[in-house]
Order: sequence, then C-alpha cells, then structure tokens
Amino acid sequence: MDNTSISGEIDVRCNPYSICITLLTIPPFFLCLHIRFFQVIHADETWQKMPAYVLMFNHGVYNATNLLTMWISGLILVIQTLCECERTFQIIILKIVGSFMDAAWYAQEVVDVLLSCERLITITVPHLEEIAFSRRKMKVNVLFENAAIR
Repeated sequence: MDNTSISGEIDVRCNPYSICITLLTIPPFFLCLHIRFFQVIHADETWQKMPAYVLMFNHGVYNATNLLTMWISGLILVIQTLCECERTFQIIILKIVGSFMDAAWYAQEVVDVLLSCERLITITVPHLEEIAFSRRKMKVNVLFENAAIR
C-alpha cells in the first residue's frame, strides 16, 4: 500500500500503536541504566562521601521515579488504545501517577540547583567546598530535597 495521496503528498498520520510501543520500551531501558548507575555509586565508599556524587545519586533516584511514572502512564495509554473500557478509573490512576511525577520533577530541579552550586564552588573557590558541602550539610540538603516532594 502506498503512503501517498492523490495529490502526491505523504500521509503522515500518527500511528497510536507506535506511540504506545515507544512509551513502553524507552523508560525500562533507561531504568536499567539507572540501576547500573546506582550499583556503581554504591560500590565505592569514597564516592558515597563526595557531595557531587551524593547529589547525583539523589538526582538519579528522582529521575528513575519520573521514568517509572512515565512507563505507568504509557501502560495506561496502551490500555486506553487497545480496549474501549470505562476511563474514569484510568483517569484517577493517571492523576495519582502524575502527582508522583510532579513531585519527583520538583525535587530533581532542587538537586540540579544544588549540584550546580556545588560545581561552581568546587571550581571557583575549592577551599570553601568543605564548609559549604560538609557531611552534615549534605544530610540537611537530602532532607530538604525529600521535604520538597512532600
């Protein structure tokens, strides 16, 4: 079958099944990469003590939460596409999943700002890094990030 119309233009209508397949395959792939990243960070104790890696680990957790919620919403989209069932239950699930996605996104933005500040301090005034990002202050930062999502 030819994808051109009578006038010779290419038909570019979107296939919902290709979108569904994309939404169901990409997030699990990146979740597998995140799991490997978590294993690497946890393997070395010196990385667990460095502020940049603590922030990157937290960033990865929030990013993995986003990927998981995107995968769940993609799964719900597949269910909506393949079957004609009542959608009120699916809409409620999407709203709950969306709240987790928003919370993880906001926490991820807080971590981005803190990581940028840590990099700036490390490059410009390295002797202040121990003062600005001490072990105790990193625990406060992590508590602040977790409080930001609640």
